[in-house]
Amino acid sequence: MNLSGMTVTAWYSDGTSAGITSLAITNPANSAVLNTVGTITVSVSYGGFSDSFIVAVNTKTLEGITLSALPTKRVYIQGDTLNLTGMVVTAAYNNGSSANVTAIAASNLSNGSVLNTVGTVTVMVSYGGFDASFTITVNEKPTRQTDAEFLQERAAVIIKNGLKDENLRLVGKTLTLVIDGREFVLSTNANNRNISGEIFLGGGYWLAFDLKGNGANIKDFRIIMR
Repeated sequence: MNLSGMTVTAWYSDGTSAGITSLAITNPANSAVLNTVGTITVSVSYGGFSDSFIVAVNTKTLEGITLSALPTKRVYIQGDTLNLTGMVVTAAYNNGSSANVTAIAASNLSNGSVLNTVGTVTVMVSYGGFDASFTITVNEKPTRQTDAEFLQERAAVIIKNGLKDENLRLVGKTLTLVIDGREFVLSTNANNRNISGEIFLGGGYWLAFDLKGNGANIKDFRIIMR
């Protein structure tokens, strides 16, 4: 209960008066929680005298919800799962109070849902018959290039600049070519003699190599098409 604005005046036998609001006692007291719906009589007492007034207690009802904070992550790649961490849903009531209802609010896309639709996606949050929404962006998942496409794209740079020793990795007898994180096995029987060969990449492309001295010295590397 909020008694702000109430004024209590005491009248004395000599005709004088004084404001005694801060000295008066009320029942229920200021800030008391009003749980009973209907009309309540509030009594005000001071010096053995009392007066009263009526207050109406209406049913507490929900007036709406707002998204006080949006999820931290709102940009995704196709196939990612929705992460609602950081979202705060606040309910507003007719008595001026509010409450955090994030844990009990529902949404059309639940936390952890797989996002397969590319574009702008609306996430609708609902509670007590009220809705609030926000949008997320789902970008198309990049298509991984085939080995042939990958090497063909880099062929000009490889031919111009050549390869460095760090592009080759020898583990046991397996010699591997490493370019931009992609690996291509050149030989599984590498030794101290020259190594030459071709690897079919598909689409009519072949990776041809001619390596010298266990791959420590690159003699020739090219992409050919037949």
